[in-house]
Amino acid sequence: MLQKYLYFLIFFMICQPSFVNSAELCHIANAGFYVSDGSSSVLFDALFADGLEGYATATKQLEEKLENAEEPFDNVKMIVVTHFHDDHMKPAPIIKHLSSNPKAVGLMTEQAYNILKDDNLSENNDHRIMHITPFIGTQHSYIDLPFPTTVFGISHGEKNPTENIGVMIEIDGQSIMHVGDIDAKLEDLLKAGTNLAKIDWLLIPYWALTDEEGINLVKTAFNARHIVPMHFNTDENNWIKEHGGMTAIKNKIYESLPNMVKLDKEMQCININGKNVP
Repeated sequence: MLQKYLYFLIFFMICQPSFVNSAELCHIANAGFYVSDGSSSVLFDALFADGLEGYATATKQLEEKLENAEEPFDNVKMIVVTHFHDDHMKPAPIIKHLSSNPKAVGLMTEQAYNILKDDNLSENNDHRIMHITPFIGTQHSYIDLPFPTTVFGISHGEKNPTENIGVMIEIDGQSIMHVGDIDAKLEDLLKAGTNLAKIDWLLIPYWALTDEEGINLVKTAFNARHIVPMHFNTDENNWIKEHGGMTAIKNKIYESLPNMVKLDKEMQCININGKNVP
């Protein structure tokens, strides 16, 4: 009898679907990412439709899935907007997703929220958005959001009036931090405590990693287990041409540190628990 029970138990365990290591990080386009634990998920800077000239956008098919909250985006619980620029957010796609997905809430800067308000944001969607005015060099934690979340005030550039936030969320035991369009001084990052945060996956614009000074700043300011460069240009401006072109810049960045992870194709995903990390 005991032997039959053991056989049944082993068979039952083998036949059950495995939910271990189900969490994944997927690239959407430009600086847009999707992070899921298998049952709920987050969108980072991923709802921007036709975006901004010179930067990648999602295909029309993927864009429609994002906006209509269709699988796999039907389990989105949180929409993060690091700042209001067109290559990171557009009001219509965000409002459409919120209207299609009553389970989702938004986290964004005051400037981004005001753009939604100017685009006829409904009262029903309005109350689901947390909007904040970030001060450079500050840090705030939130436990009343769908995931444990920490927001950092990170500069978009000296004297640049754009409100920019770095957002770190914890999902399935992993911490993922998106820093928006960072152009910050080391002293301000250290003041905000970015170096004290344990970051498993750092999503950061490629331009912060193009020279030794930038790489050293990132190493000092962020305690990151993996670094995912993002926000690659599709058009080659003079600066890019002077540095050998986008392909050469990418190769140099990916080879600069041993913990760089290449994740730059549409819906290219990686298991963030580490089993298939390059």
